[in-house]
Amino acid sequence: CRERVKLRFLRGEAGIGRREFNAFLVSKNQPPAIDTSVLPELGGDPHLLQGISLGGVMNLLKVLNYPHYDFSEAGVFAGSYERPDDLSWITDTYMAYDPAEPMTLTGYDLCQAIRKFLKDNDKKDNSMCEVTLTHPKFCKHVGKAQLFYSHGQKFPINYTVQKIQSAYMEYRTAEAMMRNGEQGELEDVNYIWLDYFVLRQCHHDFQVDTCRGVIRTIGLTLSEIDDSELKSPYDKAYQSTGLLDYTQRIFCVFELFATIDGNAKLICECDMERQNMEKRFEEKPLNCKDAQSRSEKAKEQIIGFIESNIGAEEFDKKVMEAILNSCRQRW
Repeated sequence: CRERVKLRFLRGEAGIGRREFNAFLVSKNQPPAIDTSVLPELGGDPHLLQGISLGGVMNLLKVLNYPHYDFSEAGVFAGSYERPDDLSWITDTYMAYDPAEPMTLTGYDLCQAIRKFLKDNDKKDNSMCEVTLTHPKFCKHVGKAQLFYSHGQKFPINYTVQKIQSAYMEYRTAEAMMRNGEQGELEDVNYIWLDYFVLRQCHHDFQVDTCRGVIRTIGLTLSEIDDSELKSPYDKAYQSTGLLDYTQRIFCVFELFATIDGNAKLICECDMERQNMEKRFEEKPLNCKDAQSRSEKAKEQIIGFIESNIGAEEFDKKVMEAILNSCRQRW
């Protein structure tokens, strides 16, 4: 039953061909406006409040000719992506790309494919969501974001989709009623804020002040909490630290802060049982100041936000509590 549900979500609505999608790129249609009066930080620019459906994600992967597992057709969509030389650091840090195995790709590869597509089609000032909104048949897959998805980009897009699907099944009404007698938090969520497709990938579109407002306005954040012990194949330099990889990335930490600071609802998709996570935190408590970033300036800014608003110690406590509450109980 769960597998049928997963396939139904992944399949989405009627798909379109790559040629059909590309045909409208020369049009002058503009994306319909989204009211941003509640979010002055955006300066009237609506694109950061857009979200995409999972059916839209799977169709856009075909439009991008990007390798992935197509569960609706029970096979591999080979695509034509080749990792460029200037992304050799991905191979050095994580793994080499094997064209026969889409799971050897990362989110950084997907960003590269999107940038190339936008530049090739003279849409470098747009996001994939903005481009999609101009398509008369496909625009239904883009709408005002109802869920902010916080995750690391070292994982392939199929992993991300799988985690969202798992959260859908966990936090929609049937499962939620069995768990705690309440309506599921994701019951009416169709449009997801997913950075690959919402951000204008050819620009520096992620600004911390603006992102705080986006997260507060959306009001619901789903965090992809990985078990670093299980995900070691994705990281060549992996050495077990007992820490969660997600909480070691400063921008993930920032998105958690923005959620808590903005009084948004935080739920976590985590495969670990609560008892095991409690033991993990007893041995290695969360410390946001230990999070890593390739930009020391960004890290200082984010830690400064946390310290001046809630305090690092209280923030760590709240995040560990949210993660524990999302862990599965042993039945």
